[in-house]
Amino acid sequence: MTEEEIRVTCSMINYHETTKLPYFMEFQRYIVGRPNLLRLPVVPVQEDKSAHFQAGCQFHYLKKHLWCWSFNDVYPAQLEVDCSMLSPNMPIKIGDVERMLPYGVYLHKQYDSQLFHSIVRLSITNTYVERKNTIIEQTDQIKQQRRKMQSALLEKKKEEKISTVVKKVPSVVQSSKYLQAEKKNIVLIVDGEEVTMEEMQARSKEGVSQKRK
Repeated sequence: MTEEEIRVTCSMINYHETTKLPYFMEFQRYIVGRPNLLRLPVVPVQEDKSAHFQAGCQFHYLKKHLWCWSFNDVYPAQLEVDCSMLSPNMPIKIGDVERMLPYGVYLHKQYDSQLFHSIVRLSITNTYVERKNTIIEQTDQIKQQRRKMQSALLEKKKEEKISTVVKKVPSVVQSSKYLQAEKKNIVLIVDGEEVTMEEMQARSKEGVSQKRK
């Protein structure tokens, strides 16, 4: 007997039909650095946080375990699959789980042709379709209300523009009397003498009368 530690993994357990207790267990040697075949259970988590699942889609759990090769000293006890973003059009496939595996753990070659097979997926139900249709109707009503509000705002802006247009009126209205008074105050220089407009008009009238005579 040697004191060397031997690591093993459980590959199979047989249970009794009546007592449901294990009566046979099969182990295999686990050597770090060499390919060790493991049967890792796949556990979906946070599926209840998916918006499509909450809306009424049916959840399907298709693959409950995957065979993997492990070279590491420490390997995951189970593969947890995050289903919070799960939708009917985007199931989680074996290829997606392969990208989640840690370094040193690889899928078995039997899954090379099954990378597009689904592990978990959602299927559409009647309740999901009804809720989706109600959401679409609500969004259409909101869009129509927004269009009405936008058209009403545009009409108000047009009315405000029309009301703000004002005709330009001169700030000072000059009457004929005011203009005549200004003419009287105008001073002209004739032959070196300062003469007002009234005097010029009087002189012009006298000259016209003399010519007629």
